[in-house]
Amino acid sequence: MKIRHFDDSKTIYGNSEVKVICDIPIYGVSQEYYNEYWCKKVSEYNNESIIDESVRMHNNRMREIILRNAIWKYNQIVGYIRVSVGAQDINFEDFYSFKRYKRDSNAKHLIEFNGDFHFYIGSMKTNAEILSNIKEYLRLHIGDIQKSHPKFYVDTSVFDNIIDHIDFIEITTELGR
Repeated sequence: MKIRHFDDSKTIYGNSEVKVICDIPIYGVSQEYYNEYWCKKVSEYNNESIIDESVRMHNNRMREIILRNAIWKYNQIVGYIRVSVGAQDINFEDFYSFKRYKRDSNAKHLIEFNGDFHFYIGSMKTNAEILSNIKEYLRLHIGDIQKSHPKFYVDTSVFDNIIDHIDFIEITTELGR
């Protein structure tokens, strides 16, 4: 089966060229809920198993190993938000599964395009102005995602670390040529 090549330097709807700034991951649950769930599972197993202290200690050590090695960041991802810059606008494209997320499911769900929005930055003259608008729009957008999917966790840590160091004026002028 041949898979069609997808060009990431273009927006989904339209052919305008863009520079992708960051893909912000969306997780099915936060890391705290994930760890709490698996600790509860181990405790239930302990309660149902033999009441031998050595078995309980072994199970508790195994719980620590499982939680340390059960890489939440990559096992719980259910989608992402792609942030990109066009010649005159900032784009936010959503990709996540339309199916209901289940923690214990073995079923695979495809991450699909789920809409986008953008805002015009052609009239903005400074990076600080563009930056504050991006942060505000993203905050509102994450709020909308969490209204429709209350357990989803949007991890903006990488975005927050890089966004202040990007020269949007230079990118838009380069793309506008």
